[in-house]
Amino acid sequence: MHISELYGKHKTDIYIIGSGATMDHFNTKFFEGKTVIALNMMYKYFPCQYMLSHHHNVVQDAIDYGVGAITSEYGTCIGTNAKHNFKGDYYYYNHTDQGYQNVDLTTFGQKVCAAGTPVVAALQVAYLMGATNIVLCGVDGGSLNDRRNYKEYEIPSQPGHPGRVQEVINKTANRVRQEGVGVYSVLPFVNMTLEGYKFKASTSDWHEYTEGEKDKLRKKGLL
Repeated sequence: MHISELYGKHKTDIYIIGSGATMDHFNTKFFEGKTVIALNMMYKYFPCQYMLSHHHNVVQDAIDYGVGAITSEYGTCIGTNAKHNFKGDYYYYNHTDQGYQNVDLTTFGQKVCAAGTPVVAALQVAYLMGATNIVLCGVDGGSLNDRRNYKEYEIPSQPGHPGRVQEVINKTANRVRQEGVGVYSVLPFVNMTLEGYKFKASTSDWHEYTEGEKDKLRKKGLL
């Protein structure tokens, strides 16, 4: 089914769950009774109505699991890759070609403007669903005690990845705010001292790589 089937369906706060390490500190009951979009494999660990991923290799499992799967028309949001073709019920969205560290928002509200993180698509999908506010959880943009991902997450984020996509997340969030929809982030800590935990922004991780190290990671498909 096309994603337009969900347009305006959830005129309430919508929570988006990413795989950041802060999710270790959320009780699953926090999300009960809420409208939730879990990104990639996070549907396995937290209550949600929907999962969203532009990685087609994880979508069929989500459909079989029984969650409302939402995916891109083409795998990893690049038009030359395979088109969606899964067994069972799911939703797909039309999108621009993926710009990894940039996002072209000129078709905002018509096509999903794609970038190198599903957070960007999820923000737009939540807006199209009718969200009054969008609340990000586990979209950390960094590491907690030197770990980037939720403790049970199967495919860890690659080095530097969260730092490289912060700008496109911020840009998309600001575009959604222009429509009068609030975009907020929830962290499971009382104050910025993180209650004894060590937080490191991923922008720092990325900038600490030398250009030679970045090239090696690119050749290995890790960036």
